Amino acid sequence: MSAPTGAQVIDIKGRWLLPGFVDAHVHLRDLAAARHAVQSGATTVRALGSSYFTDVGMRELHRAGLTDIPEVVAAGYQIRPDLSQGNGDFFLDFPGMSRFMSGLRGSENLRSVVRLLAEHHVDLIKILATERAGTPQTDPRKRTFTDEEMVAIVDEARKAGLPVAAHAHGDEGARGAVLAGVHSIEHGTYLSDDTLALMKTHGTYFVPTLSAVSHMSKLENPVSATAGPCHAAQGARHSHPRMENGHKNCRRDRQHLRRRSPRSRRRDHRAGGDRYPSYGSHQSRNFGFRRVPRRWKTDGHD
Repeated sequence: MSAPTGAQVIDIKGRWLLPGFVDAHVHLRDLAAARHAVQSGATTVRALGSSYFTDVGMRELHRAGLTDIPEVVAAGYQIRPDLSQGNGDFFLDFPGMSRFMSGLRGSENLRSVVRLLAEHHVDLIKILATERAGTPQTDPRKRTFTDEEMVAIVDEARKAGLPVAAHAHGDEGARGAVLAGVHSIEHGTYLSDDTLALMKTHGTYFVPTLSAVSHMSKLENPVSATAGPCHAAQGARHSHPRMENGHKNCRRDRQHLRRRSPRSRRRDHRAGGDRYPSYGSHQSRNFGFRRVPRRWKTDGHD
């Protein structure tokens, strides 16, 4: 094949030329993050949760000729029951939806939110079919929406020509999302063989997001700053059940904690220390590891 007239010829002898990577699950905060994606080799990204529709704006900038950021497949805001907790910024863009600040439930209400996102020209809809991992107050095995609600979301998205991606760690929520007709399962930490077989039957894609474990296990993780590095390590292990080192360190902390008197534990607690967080909560029996630290109480008691 001959080069077209006027084409620039670049000699890459001794080097490899690779196509751009597609990162199927990112959260881009700003243009700096978008540029970093390109510098890392990702020329197309699937942004699954952005405030103020920054992902839609980045997509339009790229299409207008800004080549140092990737092509963006944009989801805008995530749809979740606790919009005020997960995406408080949602209500700054949609003050008329303030009635959902106490919770987003019900098929018709969810359909209305899907239509709002479609009007803002998103490329897909992102839902949380289970609670998230890596935060002190959530159980990632717990499903969020009912079967009827997920069917309504998928049906309304289909009317707008949009696929649906479902964040799902737990198997029950993931299975419900697959049966509702979502196009992909994100994370899928605790998927059973039956659910994986169901995904194959329905043609549902699986995006495992393994690199998220690296962030969740680092001390600068905000979860670590809130609940201690032990919880952050356990949160990482929740996203990857084979991650054992952090769990073993936490078990040693618990053994030390049991040997200390209740008075000394309360004293450390009031001082704001996080080396020996208080353990045991109603959530702990639902998690994949033995015990999970709860959030610090504000009244100074364990």
